[in-house]
Amino acid sequence: MRAAATLAALLLLAGPAQASDWAARCEAGKQFGEIAACERAQEERPNDPQILRSLGNAYFHADRFLESHQAYQSALRLTPRDAGLHYEYASLLVLVNEYTEGVREAETAVRLAPDHRASWSLLATCYRYMNQPQAALKATRRAAELGDRREAYALAHYHATGQEGAVRDPLLEMRWLERAAQAGHVEAMEDLSQLYAQGRPGIAPNSDKSRYWHKRAVAALN
Repeated sequence: MRAAATLAALLLLAGPAQASDWAARCEAGKQFGEIAACERAQEERPNDPQILRSLGNAYFHADRFLESHQAYQSALRLTPRDAGLHYEYASLLVLVNEYTEGVREAETAVRLAPDHRASWSLLATCYRYMNQPQAALKATRRAAELGDRREAYALAHYHATGQEGAVRDPLLEMRWLERAAQAGHVEAMEDLSQLYAQGRPGIAPNSDKSRYWHKRAVAALN
């Protein structure tokens, strides 16, 4: 499916264009650094936040980071309450190691949309990198509660080890491992298999569940 989408985008970029096609070409080619189409689209519709957003993305993928920042900031001035836009900008900032600015944008996203799972997950990663354990635990827990399997797995690990200030509790470890595994996290499946094979304080060994999660992990890898 990804290859087909890539081919379709390249075909769209290669064909002849009418003026009205520039926005579509920009959207199709932004992740390939298709700047020319995005600039033409922005000339036609200078106050369209979606085009500015795509232009910023195209600049980013062409390694023109200053212009990418300027385009995203222009889009945010037009739509300052767009949580998804704040998150997208935050993600790009983090990719170029601008963690402080990235955190600020992601924090804005969750203020605007408290259930924005991707922003909480990004914040958890940033806070861990920035050595802010209490903030990391809060963001990890919130992302896990919203269904993020990677952060559910991280939260299980925290409850297994007591890291980041979490309560060390095998029952909570198991609960979050199961949440992560049910969502498709293969390492969580493998850890659950081991947990049920060996048992923990308050958790009796269960060979049936151990085999079940082992089979699920093997099937997920094949």
